[in-house]
Amino acid sequence: MALFDLEQKGDESVSQFLQHAKSIVVELSAAGHPLRPAAFNLHIYRGLKSNFKAMVSSLLTRTDPISYDDLHAMLLSHEFLHGASLKKLSISDATPAASQPIAHNVQRSTPSGTPGFSSPNQGGRGGHGGRGRGFRGGRGGPNQGYGRF
Repeated sequence: MALFDLEQKGDESVSQFLQHAKSIVVELSAAGHPLRPAAFNLHIYRGLKSNFKAMVSSLLTRTDPISYDDLHAMLLSHEFLHGASLKKLSISDATPAASQPIAHNVQRSTPSGTPGFSSPNQGGRGGHGGRGRGFRGGRGGPNQGYGRF
């Protein structure tokens, strides 16, 4: 199959379509006919499904060619936002137990016995070992910062 005949099938994802196109380009390169990224992109734009045509119009206004990875990411985002990949998911397949929301509350107790607070000699919110002002104020002890006094 040549790039001129490349067309995205109805149930084919963007990833499958681009992978197929890339394999054709690799074969062409191996045969001594490499393809520039701009030419590759034009073949991709022409072969995409009709729901990508508005996006293709805006991509054609760019002066610099889009890399394969960037093009893939943009097309995947478009596919996702327009729900093409979500049609395969079915909410009705979920079991009743899995569809019920579950909350897990976990409360961690500190050595002082009060949840969320620590004793003054420990790091954390209640102690002086974390960020911010320490026991003596400022960033360090009395002999740190501007030299020794």
